[in-house]
Amino acid sequence: LPTGSGNGFAKELHFKNNLKLLLNSIYIGKTLNVDLLDVNNHICINVSGLGFDSFVAHSFQKKGKRGFRSYISTVIKSAFQFSPFDVKITTSKLEITGRYQMVTIANTRQFGNNAFISPASKPDDGMFEIVLVKPFPFYYYPIFIIRMFLGNLKNSKYVKYICEKNSVSIISNYKKYHIDGDPYLFHDVLNIKMLINKIKIIKIE
Repeated sequence: LPTGSGNGFAKELHFKNNLKLLLNSIYIGKTLNVDLLDVNNHICINVSGLGFDSFVAHSFQKKGKRGFRSYISTVIKSAFQFSPFDVKITTSKLEITGRYQMVTIANTRQFGNNAFISPASKPDDGMFEIVLVKPFPFYYYPIFIIRMFLGNLKNSKYVKYICEKNSVSIISNYKKYHIDGDPYLFHDVLNIKMLINKIKIIKIE
C-alpha cells in the first residue's frame, strides 16, 4: 500500500492507494519475481545514485514537510546550489572518467511521481541501467525535466545510458548518494551488485 512521498516502485508495479484492489490481487495470487541491487551492502529496489538527485535527497530529508510540492521546491532550490562532480566508473567492460551532474543506477524507470529517469529499465530483466548526465546549461533544466516527466529521455549530448548486469564500482569526490530516496554517505568506493529475482511481489490485476 503506497505511503511514501514519490512511490516510485509502487507506481512501477501499478500499486495504488486502494486497499480493496490490493486485497483482491493478493486473493488472485499472481506474482512477479523482482530484481534488487546491492549498493554498499544496502538493498535498493528502485533507484540509487549520486549527484544532483542525491543532493536533493539529502536536502529533502532536512525539510519538515513531505509531499510533491515540497519536493519540487527542493529541486528548484538545489538547481541553484549544486555543482558537477568528478567520477570514475568501472564496469565489467569499460572504465569511464569525467565530470557529471548525476550518475543514477536504475532498477526501474522512475525516481517517483512519474519522473522517468531511465525509460527502458525493468525490475525483472536481470539488468540495471547506469544513467550518466553531463553538466548542462541552466536553460536546459526545463527541457530535461519535461522530457523526464514525459518519459522520453534517451541517449543524447547530455545523457548516456549503459546497461549492466555485473558488478560496478564508483569512485568520486562527491560522497553523498541515495538509495530509493533515502540519503547515505560513502567514504572510498560505491559498489553496486545485481541480485536477480530476489523477491516475489504481488502482481496487481
